[in-house]
Amino acid sequence: MTPFLRNIAGQLKKGNISILFQLKHLISWQRSVKPPASSVTNRWPWLTFDAINFIKKTIRTQDAVFEFGGGGSTLFFLDHAQEVVTVEHDGAWFSDLVKIIGNNANWKGTFIEPEATDQQVNPAVVADYASNDAGFKKFVFKKYATAIDSYKDHYFDIVLVDGRARTSCIAHSLKKIKTGGLLIIDNAERLYYFTENMPAIEKQFTLLLDNWGAVPFSNSFSKTAIWQKQNL
Repeated sequence: MTPFLRNIAGQLKKGNISILFQLKHLISWQRSVKPPASSVTNRWPWLTFDAINFIKKTIRTQDAVFEFGGGGSTLFFLDHAQEVVTVEHDGAWFSDLVKIIGNNANWKGTFIEPEATDQQVNPAVVADYASNDAGFKKFVFKKYATAIDSYKDHYFDIVLVDGRARTSCIAHSLKKIKTGGLLIIDNAERLYYFTENMPAIEKQFTLLLDNWGAVPFSNSFSKTAIWQKQNL
């Protein structure tokens, strides 16, 4: 049994009958896990297939996008939007991304490394700027998460949170999204992202997509959530 079908079977055991709708992505998934396919080669974000299809239908050529974490998503947004701003914490990967993108005036990419700390930090706490990655227990990502603060409120049409310290990144993103704009959260099954953020999200945004599903280039299923900013 392929990893794709094992994921389907696992969800069915939990009573998630709607997971059967993911079978429509089986062929696309099979193609995505065969070399030379990759997020960068295919110029796709590493989100669920349903989220990718949703974004393709809603993104506009004049849109401004901010993303925490660069990669295939950066190339995808450069193919579909007018302005893409990326912050990336991994220096080696950022250097590779710069080479891949080349001289593209529509992209502003910034490498922002984490800051060392001797304090205990909690990735569920907005003010801690922490990552749940075991490799970053002694680091915080305050400069990374607050990079979006240099832009005026309601500037971006889309913000993708798909990097480090996502709890903090979400909190700093909310005011920067235009009315009608989208907040996209990868791995939304990690509920600690929302422990402190959900009251503000529910007050300002409407949930448009929240599905557990297949992800290209991955043997695991996950959840992508897409929220739309409302006119308060």
